[in-house]
Amino acid sequence: MMNSESKSIFLHDDEHLVSHKRNNKELENWITHLLFIEKEIRYLKKLCKKNHIEKDYYSLKLELERKELENNKLVSTLKKYNNNLSMWNECEDIACDRLFIHEHELYRAKYDRFTATYRNKKELLFNLIT
Repeated sequence: MMNSESKSIFLHDDEHLVSHKRNNKELENWITHLLFIEKEIRYLKKLCKKNHIEKDYYSLKLELERKELENNKLVSTLKKYNNNLSMWNECEDIACDRLFIHEHELYRAKYDRFTATYRNKKELLFNLIT
């Protein structure tokens, strides 16, 4: 991870560095959000159990457990990616930069896909208990 001064965007930063800093911040936000989701899933499972939703509870509980596993895997993947981002500073040409940008876009898509499906499961639960 970058220290707080290296995260700031300065007027003298070139386009490459600005992009790198923004992508780092975005990645940190994804990880923070997914770590919150990890806690939230535990609460949602308790909420299911407390409200005794019976048949619907069982299938939703399984879905939440699957989401919990997916979430853990995604956090691990993003942390590994974060550890490799320092190599981006070593890029000396446009092709290298584009490779990192493309990789970041792939991770953004994974994060977006996961959070969208997770929100749907959470909404199903809330609809069952209200």
